[in-house]
Amino acid sequence: MAEMSTESMSVPITCLHVIDNFLLVGEGGCVRCHQLENGQELSQLTVFTGARVHGVTELPVHNADDSGAPPEHRQLIVYGGKQLCQVSLDTGGCLHVVRPAVHLTSWLLDIAPLPEGALAALDTHGRLLRLASDLSGQVAPPVRCPDRCILYSGALLPPATSADSLLAFCGTVFCQVLIWEPGDGDCDGPILHRLTGHTGVIFRLTLSPARDSLLSCSDDRSVRRWRRVGGDWLRAAPAAAGALFGHEARVWSALPGGAGRVVSVGEDSRVCLWSPEGRLVRRWRAHGGTSVRAAAADPAGRWLVTGGGDGAVLVWPLVGPPAPASLLAVPAGDRARTLRSLDGHRQLLVTDAGRLLLLRRGGDGGVTSELVLHDPRLASYALLAVSPDGERVALAGMQGHVITLRTDGDRLVPAADRQVLDGKVYSLHWLDAGQILVCDGAGQLHILTDVGGALCVSRRHQLPPSKQRWVTAAALCPSETLVAADRDGSLYVYQSDKMEPVQTLRRLVGRYGATSITRLSGSGPDVATCPGPSDSGPDVGTCPGPSDSGPDVATSPGPTDSGRTLLVTARDGTARRLRVGEDGLLRQIGALRLPWDWAAAAVQLDGQQAVVGFHGNQLVLWSVSAERELWRVDCGGGHRSWALSVSERHCWLSWVAEGSVRHVTCPLAHLRTTVVMAGIQGGGTLSAALLGFAPDGGSLVALSGQDGTVHLISAGPALSPSLPPLSPSLRPLCTLRGHISAVRAVCAAGLSHLVSAGGRGQMILWGLTDGGAAALQLSEHRVKPESRRRVEDTPETRYMDLAARADGETVTVAAAGSDGLVRLFGFLADSPAPRHLSLLASLPVADRCLLRLRWLGSERLAVAGTDGALWLWDTPSPSDPVDPVRLPSLHQSGINALEVASDGAGCATIVTGGDDGAVRLSELSTDGRLTRRAELAPAHGSQVTGVAVLPGGCLLSVAIDQRLCVWRLPAGSDLLTMEACHNTPVADVKGLLHWTDQQGRDLVLVYGEGVELVRLNLTGTDRSPNISGSQHR
Repeated sequence: MAEMSTESMSVPITCLHVIDNFLLVGEGGCVRCHQLENGQELSQLTVFTGARVHGVTELPVHNADDSGAPPEHRQLIVYGGKQLCQVSLDTGGCLHVVRPAVHLTSWLLDIAPLPEGALAALDTHGRLLRLASDLSGQVAPPVRCPDRCILYSGALLPPATSADSLLAFCGTVFCQVLIWEPGDGDCDGPILHRLTGHTGVIFRLTLSPARDSLLSCSDDRSVRRWRRVGGDWLRAAPAAAGALFGHEARVWSALPGGAGRVVSVGEDSRVCLWSPEGRLVRRWRAHGGTSVRAAAADPAGRWLVTGGGDGAVLVWPLVGPPAPASLLAVPAGDRARTLRSLDGHRQLLVTDAGRLLLLRRGGDGGVTSELVLHDPRLASYALLAVSPDGERVALAGMQGHVITLRTDGDRLVPAADRQVLDGKVYSLHWLDAGQILVCDGAGQLHILTDVGGALCVSRRHQLPPSKQRWVTAAALCPSETLVAADRDGSLYVYQSDKMEPVQTLRRLVGRYGATSITRLSGSGPDVATCPGPSDSGPDVGTCPGPSDSGPDVATSPGPTDSGRTLLVTARDGTARRLRVGEDGLLRQIGALRLPWDWAAAAVQLDGQQAVVGFHGNQLVLWSVSAERELWRVDCGGGHRSWALSVSERHCWLSWVAEGSVRHVTCPLAHLRTTVVMAGIQGGGTLSAALLGFAPDGGSLVALSGQDGTVHLISAGPALSPSLPPLSPSLRPLCTLRGHISAVRAVCAAGLSHLVSAGGRGQMILWGLTDGGAAALQLSEHRVKPESRRRVEDTPETRYMDLAARADGETVTVAAAGSDGLVRLFGFLADSPAPRHLSLLASLPVADRCLLRLRWLGSERLAVAGTDGALWLWDTPSPSDPVDPVRLPSLHQSGINALEVASDGAGCATIVTGGDDGAVRLSELSTDGRLTRRAELAPAHGSQVTGVAVLPGGCLLSVAIDQRLCVWRLPAGSDLLTMEACHNTPVADVKGLLHWTDQQGRDLVLVYGEGVELVRLNLTGTDRSPNISGSQHR
């Protein structure tokens, strides 16, 4: 016998509802209750099978006394699909089923309580149902909307008293909103008003709490507002109050945001905040680019909760537009030139006349200035830099002088003054608290050290020849390794005893150059100084290093990192992570493409990693971990000098405009986002692979996605005592970025490596670090490298599947391509040098797309394609391969799922699942003959996407029909029989992954539009543990 139960899930959020201090989250057929203040999960309850939770309706509260105290239990109606049930919520946040799910004949759009105690339900067929309060059945015959059409949305306005009328607001497929007064059963009732204006179907209708306005969302990417006229909805037609256009795709939901504002969310992953006048106040990207279907707002307008397609639930502050910028005047006859941040409350300004001013921000937000020094050598041209600890300041000018100052309490006092160059200083950077890098026009780098108040040249280096030969950013890593970037976009690595670079990364960050290089050492300053670059280039400085441990790119630096990881921002709109290896060489381990043109600097903001960039004439502050915009300010663009100071409570931004300084302040509370539920994978999961054990004792699993990322997660119950007892069974560890298209396949390659592949013929080799909590990008291979000068005429090649085998130190990876070729790659797993993927062989197998492949032993590959046939390829020598052998067709069309199990004597059992919905079990002999042993056609109502071989001779399959089935082959029969079936909430299922964890439990991960972890109990079977790291699809 077999039994299956849900261990955990992360699927798109379809419902959010706030009751007092509790947040109810609808995820699949489950309702979760969280504490709104801190996001803590209090309880969860599975209410539906085969349906998703779409809405929650509160039943009227009837207190036993007049004390005004909240009732002990709140009664709720939960509905979704064709099902509804009654649930109670107690004062401790525990959910209980009062009446189990009831199945109706049509999808439900809205439910409302009636004064007499019954329930009104509106369905997609335009029918109004009156249900008994105990859900035992209908108390009156259903009435039908006079317009016989399908409804996409609906909202019920229940009568306040028994003398009032029930109203139904119906969104039709004909782009109209109907206001309908349902009859009492003897007649259908009239349509009172038709609201027109939309050019697409109506997806959502929302009534305001005051019941005097209506919001409608449509396929035409707009939100429209309608206002009640004359005190009720019955007599006069509602008035159109404006159309809101701000989304780039379909709008799923709109709701009041307090104080007359409107909040809308949609398919474009955008959240829009609109003013009462219909002006777009704020717009930001949420949930990693996935669709946002659910939202709930505070009636007072303080916060907004959103639920996305990535399975995450986030709480955002609902704040209005930022305060207008204030003007700080400079001394008469002078002009502001360069700004830098000293700490959270102080900034520095250099003027054209050579003045250095100290700017202080007071508690009231006002800014005052104080003259620190006035040096004619700094007139007309001056470079300004602040040390990473904020304790020292350096200035340089046209005559080659370098002037340093140090902090003395609240003042700046002179420290050193020396002429380093004979002419103009082109760039000036602090490397640490005591070393300064100075660059001249010939590309010579001078590193100055403060020795007893005197500046001494400790080392010199030379930049290679280039058109603009100066440093735009620099950082000093452990072992005195210097990393410098020039205006040409190249990065150079220098050792202390060598004049020339030991490594050159040519044009790594594009032809516009890097803007900052930040050391990620696990600890950093509370305040990040963000210099403002100029058009000419030399005025670009570095940004002091923030700390970071978030899973935003390929690695999470920890205590063992020793400051070897660098974050490089550039004017091509990217933030790249690079690591200095033990050999002193630099290699890229991750890249993040930001949604704007120019990344200027990295900052640590309120405990999260952020990047400052520019989009047009606006400065944008972007959270890397939350992947959303935090702040946007019109400042004229990145060519202006600017400074950002972060204190415990505020962000203070200043910039130079028309010779003066403008500044604006934003409270940090307006930038904070609370994560109630963390998302696992955005955009859909295409592949999964088991890698071993995670640091917390769970199983380490890699998920590859449609969004071009690979996520490492810990799946299953954790064994780590540091995690809370109620920690979820799916825990994100880190995100690997580097692919330029969807990642269709991922597999384990040896004990400590991972290979991912997908669109554009791109394959990446990763090395697991920190016990599997992070990974480094080691090598990359592309079938056709991107060309900037010409367009390829041939169709792009996509890798569809991967399979790896290890033979000692050598790991061989086989890749199935959409071009009909199987390619073999190899690398040395234990080599001390950087691992490199080498193409060993490439063989055309078929003139069609290849979908799946698996190793049969160490020298034979089984390959399946879109024609339903299986191919065998013996690969004794990759340099001299033999032709593949085509076996008889197993399916009518494509084979989407393939799994093999070898008996060790040359024979193998092959399980396949195809587009025809069939599951077939075949035997492969040593001489290559394929014999069908058992089948079930069809086993599923749609194409089979994943199969696995279970202990005890059982099989496992999953399909697009969202059924996970366990099959057994009875003795003497050739027909598979079903042992168990589980309905998964994962839509568009792409496959499954089965393994046995450290405690001997069988776990199954179903993935597609979300992921679900299923616990499988097999009783009465002869089983053995299986945690080999193989994937089953």
